[in-house]
Amino acid sequence: DYLNSIFKSEVELDLVRLSQVSYDSNILVQDLALKSYKYRFVKLVSRLFNKVHIQKLDYSKPFQSSVSFPSYLSGINIKLAGRTFRQRVVPRMTVKRVQKGSLTNVNVQFIDRARFTGKTRRGSFSFTVTLGHVFL
Repeated sequence: DYLNSIFKSEVELDLVRLSQVSYDSNILVQDLALKSYKYRFVKLVSRLFNKVHIQKLDYSKPFQSSVSFPSYLSGINIKLAGRTFRQRVVPRMTVKRVQKGSLTNVNVQFIDRARFTGKTRRGSFSFTVTLGHVFL
């Protein structure tokens, strides 16, 4: 009701319970963009890859999950284009990519992509995150 009175129209909230940020590309890309004002790209990626569990694909034996997720990550690809706030000397046309795991259509059942574009005093930057999910 409070949001309806502020926006003077009907507001509907769609809440999704998410146990890990890395399972949704939209939330992950916004999280990376917000943290990019404080940390460098290499540190962001290394912290993310330490937290994210990417399951290696082995079709010879069934997947044993200790966590009750409907899917698991088979691969993640992060692309940074432009110059973030923490990068002073890097040209604006710089593109950095980091990938861990597999994102091929043969191994992955669902590919989720999201992009965030931000602007700083030194120029603009864009984060693109691609996640590959395999359903159980």
